[in-house]
Amino acid sequence: MKCSSCGRDIDKSRFPANIAFCPFCGDELQSEEDVNAMQFCPYCGEKLIIKATFCPHCG
Repeated sequence: MKCSSCGRDIDKSRFPANIAFCPFCGDELQSEEDVNAMQFCPYCGEKLIIKATFCPHCG
């Protein structure tokens, strides 16, 4: 599992199966299906709105 906010890998064998928050940054974890459906800017990694033409963070 990977945190969609900080990008760190969360080893499921070290944390409870029903973990709701990232143990590293504290952000709420998304399901793997939600994370796979998200789009991120290839330059800065910012989350993108679906069908965005430009990144709201770096342009």
